[in-house]
Amino acid sequence: MSSDLDVVIQRIAAFKIAALTAQAPFVELGDEVRRQWQQVQQNVPENHSGRLDADTGYVLTPQWTVVEENGSMAVKVGVKVSSWNEVPESLERIEVPEGEYAVTRFQGDRERLNTIYDDLFAWLDRNGYERNTTEGVYWIESNRLKPVNPFDIPSAEIQKFDYDIAIAIVQK
Repeated sequence: MSSDLDVVIQRIAAFKIAALTAQAPFVELGDEVRRQWQQVQQNVPENHSGRLDADTGYVLTPQWTVVEENGSMAVKVGVKVSSWNEVPESLERIEVPEGEYAVTRFQGDRERLNTIYDDLFAWLDRNGYERNTTEGVYWIESNRLKPVNPFDIPSAEIQKFDYDIAIAIVQK
């Protein structure tokens, strides 16, 4: 377990995400996330009038359930928008509720990626928190798209990661 984990408890306001579902076996999920990201980008490009945080791409994982069907996992891939105006009907409309989150920045290689979530969940437990499993609550990965968009790097080739993890929490 890593002792250098820097976690901040933060209230995050509700926000809207225009997204698509990436569903695949875990070992193939990175490739599917990238495919769905390309579709989202085509529908809500960086210069779209309703797009917010154009330098961030979001991956949302349901906290109320581990979405696995026939060995596959599902996450939502999308962008933050100000409203549903001019968002194509082909995209899912997700309202992330306001809440308390344990937030940490993950910067590391693939090996560290394999342990960061276990370390974060252990931190929650040690500090009197647990995941909020209310339906409609997601854990949020906020991916920096600049200087390099990680969604443009094939998942088998990406070696360096830099994104924020926000886990919705409640006190035990």
